[in-house]
Amino acid sequence: MDGEAVQAWFIAALRKVLQNLYDPHELRASPLVQVFDLQGDAAAGLRRLIFDAIQTLQPGGDVPPHAQAWRIYQIITYRYLEQSSQAVVASNLGLSIRQLRRQERVAESVLADILWNTHNLAARTAQMAADTLGAASFASATGNEPVQARESELAWLQRSLPSETVHPRAVIDQALRTIAPLA
Repeated sequence: MDGEAVQAWFIAALRKVLQNLYDPHELRASPLVQVFDLQGDAAAGLRRLIFDAIQTLQPGGDVPPHAQAWRIYQIITYRYLEQSSQAVVASNLGLSIRQLRRQERVAESVLADILWNTHNLAARTAQMAADTLGAASFASATGNEPVQARESELAWLQRSLPSETVHPRAVIDQALRTIAPLA
């Protein structure tokens, strides 16, 4: 299994842990427990490991508030530590849900890189990915994810944006009425 495939497996496993961060049963069942070689209370150990990694993402005071580093930290914190919905986080950060989804993927990758490098996981993770999923199911699990994400997003767009004719003049008139008090 190549390095990119292993990292894709690791990010997918991390994403599942992040989504179930407060569910001890799911955390104990995660393959990341073995990757990090956690002993004792594996759920608490994995949660603490993730919390600590997220804290390393927090930018210092010299980083401007609108920098990408802050955005990544805020997204990870709001979505996973505070368990806020995508709609709430998108609204708080002034993003569309679609933009937030893209930024979540970036934030998850950054967090995965920190864990990957801090714990030197290259060798251990390759074996875990192969053992946990097997080569064939691993390839299908990582290969289908982008397709499923696109299909899901297209379905959401079809539900949320009904197909109807829009008259530009009516849209412009409504926009002018909306901003008239500001002018």
